[in-house]
Amino acid sequence: MNPDSRSIGQPTYRVRFTMPYGLNVNLQVVYTENTEYHLQGRVCVGVRDRNSRTWIAHHQVIGHSFAGVLRRTRDSIETHDEPFMGGRLWFVIAGRDILTSPIVAMRQPTLDEIQHYYPSIESR
Repeated sequence: MNPDSRSIGQPTYRVRFTMPYGLNVNLQVVYTENTEYHLQGRVCVGVRDRNSRTWIAHHQVIGHSFAGVLRRTRDSIETHDEPFMGGRLWFVIAGRDILTSPIVAMRQPTLDEIQHYYPSIESR
C-alpha cells in the first residue's frame, strides 16, 4: 500500500512555502501513538504531545535531523530515507540512538502550527 494513501487529509502531506529571503521549505507532521513530530525536510522543528496538545519546547530531537526511517521485517531491519506509515523515525544524537514509536499518520501542518515554530510568518 502506498504510504500516502493512509495519511490524514490530502494525499500529499508535505507543504512548500517560501520563507523570507526566498528560501523554500518542506514541512510535514508525523504522528506516532502519543507524539507529533513537525519536520522541516529531515530536521525536527517542533514536538507536541498528542493527548494534551502541549508543545514540548525542550524535547531532545528538536533541531536534529533524523538519520533514517526504520522498519523491522521478519529477518532484518530496513532503513529508508523518507517517513512512511509503520516506520520509525531514527535520530542519532551525541552518539545515542533515539527511535520513535511507529508512525500512524502524516499530514501537512496548519498555518497556526507553522507560526508556532516560525513566528515571523504572517497569515495573509
